Amino acid sequence: MSSTTITRGNILEAFVIAPSLTPTVLTTASTQSLQNFAIPGIKASDIIYFMQYAGNQTKDIAITNCDITADNSLTVQFQNTSGGATAITPAAGTYYFKVVRPDGTPVATNAA
Repeated sequence: MSSTTITRGNILEAFVIAPSLTPTVLTTASTQSLQNFAIPGIKASDIIYFMQYAGNQTKDIAITNCDITADNSLTVQFQNTSGGATAITPAAGTYYFKVVRPDGTPVATNAA
C-alpha cells in the first residue's frame, strides 16, 4: 500500500471459530442452498473464510461460499453435486472458519 497519512486496510484481529452446525437437506441434484446459522459475536463487517469440516463430509456435498450477512448471522452455501435426484443432507458437526476483523469500517476500496 502506498504511503499515506491515513491508516487503513489493517487487520484488527484474525481468529478461528469452530461452531457446531446442523445443515438441512438439499432436495435435488446440482442445487445450492443458502443456510443461515446464529453465531454469537461475529460482526457484519467481518470477513469470513471456510477452512474445513472436522470429519468426513457427506458424499457429493460441497461448500461453495460463506458470508456474514448481519451481526451474529453466518450464511453457508452448500451444493449437492450429485447427478441423481436423491436428496442429500450435509454432515452435522464442527465446521472451521477463519474470521478477519478489519480495523475500522468501511474497508478501503482501493490501495491508493
